Amino acid sequence: MFFNPKAEYKVLSKKEIEKIHYYSVKILSEIGVKIPNEKFLKFLSSRCNVDFNNQIVKFPIDLIDEVIENIRKTKREINISEKIEIKGVVGGFTPNIYDLEKGRRKPTLQDAEKALRIGNQLSQVYNNSILFLPMDCFPYEDIWGWAISLTRSIKPSSAPILKKESLKPIVEMCEIAGREKPGYQCFISSPLRYPEDALEIAYEALNMGLTVNFGTPMTVAGGTGPLFLAGTLTLCNAEVISGWILNYIFNQPIRSYGGNPICMDMRTGCGNYANPKTVIMNAAISDFCRFYGLIPEGGHLGDTDAPTPGIMAASQRVFTSLISLMVNDTKKVSFRIGVLGPAGSCGCLEQMVIDAEICEMLNQFFKGIEVNEEKISYELIEKVGIGGSFLELKETVENMRSQMYFPEIFNIVNFDKIKFGFELEIAKEKTKKLLEKEPFHNLSEEKEREIFKIAREFTGLKKEI
Repeated sequence: MFFNPKAEYKVLSKKEIEKIHYYSVKILSEIGVKIPNEKFLKFLSSRCNVDFNNQIVKFPIDLIDEVIENIRKTKREINISEKIEIKGVVGGFTPNIYDLEKGRRKPTLQDAEKALRIGNQLSQVYNNSILFLPMDCFPYEDIWGWAISLTRSIKPSSAPILKKESLKPIVEMCEIAGREKPGYQCFISSPLRYPEDALEIAYEALNMGLTVNFGTPMTVAGGTGPLFLAGTLTLCNAEVISGWILNYIFNQPIRSYGGNPICMDMRTGCGNYANPKTVIMNAAISDFCRFYGLIPEGGHLGDTDAPTPGIMAASQRVFTSLISLMVNDTKKVSFRIGVLGPAGSCGCLEQMVIDAEICEMLNQFFKGIEVNEEKISYELIEKVGIGGSFLELKETVENMRSQMYFPEIFNIVNFDKIKFGFELEIAKEKTKKLLEKEPFHNLSEEKEREIFKIAREFTGLKKEI
C-alpha cells in the first residue's frame, strides 16, 4: 500500500501551538509546580525559584528555553517503516479482571501468569508485560509482578515499581535474569503536582543509578484540567515541560513527549480514553512533538473505554488505531492488547485474543495490493474465459491460504450455530486452548529459584506458580 511518509495530519496550526506554548511557559514561570520533597527542592534551588515553605518551584523562562533548545538540537532519526504496521503490547497493570464466567473481580498471580502465557503465543504481540496486578499479593504486587514477568515471558516484558522499598529486590531479580536495570516513571499528578511517594521512589532510583523519567501527565478535561480542550492541552503541555526540565537537571534522557490528556465522563467521573474529544487531543500531541523536535506520537490511541469484551471494545480499538496511523509519522501503531475500561482499569484474557485478531485484520488491510504480471493473472482470465469459474483452478487452491484472510474469532462458517455474542464464545474457546499449553520457562531452574526466593523472602508470601 502506498503512503506518503512526508504527509502530516495536523490538528493545530503553528499559530495555535505557539499560543499554547506561550501560556504553558507562563504557567511554569508564574504559577509553578508543587514538588513536596526537601531533597529535590534543595537541588533545584540552584536553577529555579523555590518557595520552600509552600514547596512550589517556578521555572525561569531562560531555563525553559535552554531545555527546549537542547531537545531541538538533539538529532532524532524517524525510522519510517516501509509498511504500515500495527502491533500489540500487553501491559496496563490493571487492578481488575473481567472474567466471562464470574464478571469483574480482582486478579490473582495465576491470572497474571495466564496472560503472559497467552501473550507468548500471540504472534501479533511484541511486548508481553504484566496485564494484571496480582492483587492477592497485596501490598507486594510489583515484586511478584516482576517475578513472573522475568520468569514466564519469552518476549520483552516488565512490571510497575510501586514502592521505594521494592527497587532493590527488583533490580536484583533483573540482574539474575540478565535483563537491563528497570527504569522508573515519576508521574506528575495534575494539576501541577508531583506526588510525595513518587518523588521518594525517584530520588532513591537516581541514587541507585537507574533511569528516571519525570512528567507524563494524564490531565483530565473537566476534572484535573479545564473543561475546554485548549485549556487542558495547555496545562498538560506545561506539565510535560516540567518533566523535561527535571530530566535535564538530573541528567536523564528526554526521549519522547509523554503527555496523555483525556476527557472525563461528566456523568460518572470516569476517564474516557476512546472518546472523540480525548482522541483529538492525543492526535494534537503529534503537532507538539514536531514543534519541539520530537518524534510524533500520540497517547491513548488504540485504546477502548468498554468495560466488557464486545462490540464497543472492537469498534473503539479500530477507530483509535486508525487515527493513530494518521498522526504518527512512523506509521506504526501499538495498542494495549487485553485492556478494557473505564480508564484502562480492567483486563480480560478473552479480549487479548480478540485484540490480536483486530491487529491482524488491520495489518491484512495495510498490506495493500501487490500488482505484477503473475498477480494480474491475464493467462488465467484467458484460460477460464467468458462465464467460467476460477474456483476449480489449481492456482486458486494452491494460493488461497496465502492470498486470502481467514479470521478465527470473527468466523461465520457455522451459520446454524450463530447467535448474539458468538464471537465471545469462539474467543473463549481459543483462550482455553492457549492456556492448555504449559507455562513458559525462559530461564534456567536455578535462576528461577533465585528470583522466587528473593520475592518470597522480601514479601513473606509463599506463592507458587
